[in-house]
Amino acid sequence: MMKLIKLLLLLSMLFTLMQSTDVPISAQEGNLKTVGTIRGSTDGYTLFKVGLSDEVYLIDGEGRIVNEWKLGHPARDAVLRDNGNLVVSHDPVNYRGPQASFGPPYAQYSEYTWEGDLVWTWEFALGAQYQAHHGIEVLPNGNVMLISWDFRTRGEAIAMGRDPEDLGDGLWPDVVFEYDPTQDAIVWEWNAWDHTVQDFDPDLPNYGVISENPHKVDINFYEPGLSVEDWMHTNAVDYNPELDQILISVREFNEIWVIDHGITTEEARGPAGDLLYRWGNPRAYKRGTEDDRQISFQHDAQWVPSGYPGAGNIITFSNRHNFASTLRMQAEEGLDGVDYSKVVEFTPPLQPDGTYLIEEDKPFGPEMPAWSFGDDPDDYNFFSQAQSGVQRLANGNTLIIKSADSLILEVTPNREVAWEYKPPFNGVYSVMDSSDALPTMFRARQYSADYPGLAGRDLTPGDTIEAVSNSSLDKAARIVSGQVLQTALTDDRPVHYFVYVRDQTDVVTITLASPDDEGSLELSIVDSDSFRSFVDPETGNTKYVAIPGPNFFTVSADTPVPYELTLTSDGDIYENVDSELIRVNYGDNFTNNVTADAPTDTFVFWALAGDVIELSIERHYAPLEPVVALLDVDQQVLVTDSDEDADGTASITSFELPYNGIYYIQIAYVEDSAGPTSSGEGRYTFDFLRLAE
Repeated sequence: MMKLIKLLLLLSMLFTLMQSTDVPISAQEGNLKTVGTIRGSTDGYTLFKVGLSDEVYLIDGEGRIVNEWKLGHPARDAVLRDNGNLVVSHDPVNYRGPQASFGPPYAQYSEYTWEGDLVWTWEFALGAQYQAHHGIEVLPNGNVMLISWDFRTRGEAIAMGRDPEDLGDGLWPDVVFEYDPTQDAIVWEWNAWDHTVQDFDPDLPNYGVISENPHKVDINFYEPGLSVEDWMHTNAVDYNPELDQILISVREFNEIWVIDHGITTEEARGPAGDLLYRWGNPRAYKRGTEDDRQISFQHDAQWVPSGYPGAGNIITFSNRHNFASTLRMQAEEGLDGVDYSKVVEFTPPLQPDGTYLIEEDKPFGPEMPAWSFGDDPDDYNFFSQAQSGVQRLANGNTLIIKSADSLILEVTPNREVAWEYKPPFNGVYSVMDSSDALPTMFRARQYSADYPGLAGRDLTPGDTIEAVSNSSLDKAARIVSGQVLQTALTDDRPVHYFVYVRDQTDVVTITLASPDDEGSLELSIVDSDSFRSFVDPETGNTKYVAIPGPNFFTVSADTPVPYELTLTSDGDIYENVDSELIRVNYGDNFTNNVTADAPTDTFVFWALAGDVIELSIERHYAPLEPVVALLDVDQQVLVTDSDEDADGTASITSFELPYNGIYYIQIAYVEDSAGPTSSGEGRYTFDFLRLAE
C-alpha cells in the first residue's frame, strides 16, 4: 500500500462541496485559494513530482495537466529530453549495493516515452564501494550524468593524509559517472579522490600548501558539526555543451566546482582532471575566511544556457543563511540567527581558452553575485533547509523551487513574483489546502512552448490536479474529522475516492446519507489486500467505524445519486486497554521471547466482524512448546492452538472474527518435554495476517 505521510491538521473549519466534486474545496467562493495556481500566469510547461511519489506531472500555466507519467516506483529526479522522453532516477527494485547512513540510494535510471512506455532501465550496481545518489543530467546525446559516493576506508583516508582525529569509519568522496544507454555501460568518470592535497603529513605524495593549490581539494576540509564521513555531499551535476565542462554542487564545501569533460577517464585521474574553477567559499582552499562565503548548503547549481538572458552565468539555490554581512541582517533589526534562503547568480571569470582567471594569493572571482533573490526584505521571504532548485527561463525570469513545502515561483529580473504554484498533490492523495503539510520536492523544470521535446505533442490541457480530486485511488481527496461533504456521484464519476489520515489509535465514524433514500450507496474500505464493502441495501445509508490500518475508502452507488458524507473522530480505540500491551496490526511480523519467569506475551488489536485471520507462532529453539490463543474483549478464549505435534509451531488459521472491536492474542510458554535448556527461554517468531477475501 502507499506510504502514508505524517500530516499537520487542517484548519478547524467545515468545508462543503457543492453538487460536483470537480470543485476543489480550496477554490470555493469565499475561500482563499492556496493550492494549484495561486497567482499570476506563465507561458511555460512545468514538469514536477513531489516527495517520493511515482507520478510525474507536466502542467501548463493554469495548472492544468498536459501529460502525466505513472512510473510504478518511487522516483526522485525527472528530466524531459529534447525528444519528448522522460528520464528519471528512482529507487532500485532490488538494491544490492552499500547503504550510507546519510542518504538513500537512487540507483536505478529509466527512460520512458511520452506515452509512458519503458525505453530502457539500468540498475547502478558497481560493487560495494559505490552508492549512487541525488540528481541526474541528461546530455544532448542521451547519455546520463550521475553522482555516486565512493567509500574509502579509514586506512585509505589516513594514507591520503586525512587527520585521524577528524575521521570516523571512513570517507565517502564523490564520483561523477557518465552512462551510455546504447552501450549499457559507464563511458566516462571523474573522481574527487584523485585530486586531493593536504598539509597534515609531509611524507605523503599529495602534501602541499593548500592556498597554493586552489585547483585541488583539501582532504582535511570539512564543516565542524556536519557528517565527517559524508565529506562532499555533491547534490547536483550540470553540463555545458559549448565548453564541454561539468559543474557540480558540493554542499559540504559550500562551493560549486567546474571540471573538464573534454578529456578521457584516464586523463581525468591526473592533473588534467584538477578543478578548473570553484566558487562560493574560499576558506575551503585557505584564500578567505567565513566572511567571504557567498553561498550556503546550496542545491541545483547550473549554467544559464546559451541564448538566455545571463547566458554563461551560474545560478544556484543557496539554502541556509544566518551569518552576518547580508542585506537582510543589516536592514532588519533583531534578525541575527534567522535562517533564510536565496537564489544567487554569478559570472565566472571565464577566459577565451576555457580556463578561469585566478589572481595570485586571491580567491576565484567574482567578489559579488550578479543577481540574487531572497536576501532583500522586499523580496518574497522564503526558507528551505534542504533540497530546492532554480532555473533561468528563456524570457529572463527565474523559476525557484522551495522544497520545504513544494512551492514553485517564477520571478522576474526585478524580483516580482510572476507565477506562484503549489502542487495540490502530495504523492499519496490530493491536497485541498496549503495547511496540509507537503513532502519535499527535489526540483522542477519548466519548458517553453518551442522546446523540441514538445514539438508534435498533443498539448491540449486537461483538468487541474485539484479538479480530478476523488477520481481514483491515486488522487483520493483528504477529508478531516468534523468535515461534512455534500456532493453527487455522476455517470462520468460513478465512484469517489477519499483518504482520512489519522493516528493509529483513532476511532472514526463515517456516515453516508442520500436524499429520499435514492439509489443504494456503498462504502468500500481499501487496504493492501482488497476492498472491503459495507452497504445497507434497505436504506442506502452506511455507517462504519474505521480501524487502524485502512485509510482509503470509496463511495459508490448502483445509480448516480447525490449524497452527504460525515466523518467524525470518536477518540482512542485503546482508551480502556492496558497501555503496556503490545498493539499489533495485520501484516506484523517480529521475534520475541517468553520465559519461565515471564511465561505469557499479550497483544491487542482492533478488527472488523467478518475479517478472516491467521496467526502463526514458530519457536526458534527449545524449551518452548508454543501455545497461541485468540481472546475476545472480555479476554475469554475464542480459539486456541498448541504445539501438539512437538514441531515447534502453533497456529490459528482461517478464523472469522465475530464482531467489530477489541481482540487479544496470548502466546504462552510451555516447557518442552525434553526439559529446559540452559537459557531457560523460548524465542519465537510471530506472524499476523488478514486473509484476502
